[in-house]
Amino acid sequence: MRVFLFFVLTVLAVSGAVSVQAADDSPVQFFEALGDVPLMPGLVERTDGAVSFDKPGGRIVESVADLNAVPVDDVAAYYASALPQFGWLPTAQDTYIRQGERLELLFETDSGGPVLRISIHPQ
Repeated sequence: MRVFLFFVLTVLAVSGAVSVQAADDSPVQFFEALGDVPLMPGLVERTDGAVSFDKPGGRIVESVADLNAVPVDDVAAYYASALPQFGWLPTAQDTYIRQGERLELLFETDSGGPVLRISIHPQ
């Protein structure tokens, strides 16, 4: 019953019918292309960096966010706590699976500074 309730609340939250709140009562933001992956407070999504493909074997989606001054360890800890609430199960460091998909957190540096690249692809 708990799993069903969690699923229903997750679907409603993603659809906007329920307002998900952060610890400080501000609305939780989600990555535009990823839908149900929260954008950690302090990170800034690069909407022009998103990539999305649907193919017969599953979807491939990537989103990028600037870390600004947020330490990589804090970002990894945030997602280690947040992603399981959306059904993503950890399989390795910064790697999660859910319903035949694999989500990876990739920490990189580009000309704009440190970034988080979140990649979802078929397992």
